[in-house]
Amino acid sequence: MDEHDSKKETSRYNSGLLEIERLDEVWRACRIKSVRDDLSGWDKEIECAWRELSASSSKEKAAYFNKCALKIAVFNKHIKECYGYEKDIGGSKYIIKNREKLRDILSKKEQFVRRIQDESGKGSSYKDEHANEFD
Repeated sequence: MDEHDSKKETSRYNSGLLEIERLDEVWRACRIKSVRDDLSGWDKEIECAWRELSASSSKEKAAYFNKCALKIAVFNKHIKECYGYEKDIGGSKYIIKNREKLRDILSKKEQFVRRIQDESGKGSSYKDEHANEFD
């Protein structure tokens, strides 16, 4: 086989399971950061999940992921509106000005990204009614 013939190369490993494991780690971190009221950290973890999911989107689902990216941008715009500057002794510092609103937005953003995970087939499992399964 020619070393430059990449069309015939196949990975020895299926990275799908590893991706699901990484997403599980992200969702665990989201839970911890939300409970600890680390809102900026929570948002960063949700962004990690979004990057993980969008990076592996197939050509068939490109239109779906493009719509999702627009919705994520709207969430991010509203998140930025929750921050602002406050005068401090040494000048101004960047702070969260509306924690309740930010918490609500992050909760909705996380739910949205979790639905993307389900839609992409990397989330909750569903029973196929046509499959021959024994209970």
